[in-house]
Amino acid sequence: TTEIYTLSLHDALPIYMNKVVKKLPGRLCTFMCTGLIGIAVVFFYAILPIVYIIVGAIYWDASNCRAQNLQAVLIAGGVLGLLCNILAASERRTKKSVEKRTGFWFRILSFVVAIATFCWLIAACILVFRLHPKVEHENKKSENYCHEFLYDFSFWSLIFISTLLVIHLVVLFSIALCCAEKIIKILVKREAKAGVVNFISNA
Repeated sequence: TTEIYTLSLHDALPIYMNKVVKKLPGRLCTFMCTGLIGIAVVFFYAILPIVYIIVGAIYWDASNCRAQNLQAVLIAGGVLGLLCNILAASERRTKKSVEKRTGFWFRILSFVVAIATFCWLIAACILVFRLHPKVEHENKKSENYCHEFLYDFSFWSLIFISTLLVIHLVVLFSIALCCAEKIIKILVKREAKAGVVNFISNA
């Protein structure tokens, strides 16, 4: 025989709480990972360009890095980063109210700044990484001398930026593959349906 029992709220609450407690660690881990990624993205897009300009201004004296003029490299990267942020924010706010002609030139300007920033990243990586094997931090009279903090900050920040850029490219490539796969499946289904319809009509 099958017996039916009715559970009161007092009886059902512990069952519900057990399910919540079991799911809590996974959700907490997801929340923490998402928060860390968000902090990294905010740091990359908003804070890092300002830090670049500040560090470049503090160590602007040429004697702080005789090997390469990393001060100017940092300031140029900070200015380009700020321009990218300002253009992106302006595009979001004025997307509906801007005229077509103005929007067209605005997009061209954003594209030019983005290309310039990408070229700066490549040039900065070449300058900093090429200097890594022979850089000196103690002998200030050496041609390969560069202030330790200035060089280390440039080195690791460029690694951080390059890593984020690679992650973004991988994500975009994965999304493109998924979209292409779905489009191919839809086209195959349409061709199959069209073939069935033609077969029935010919029969």
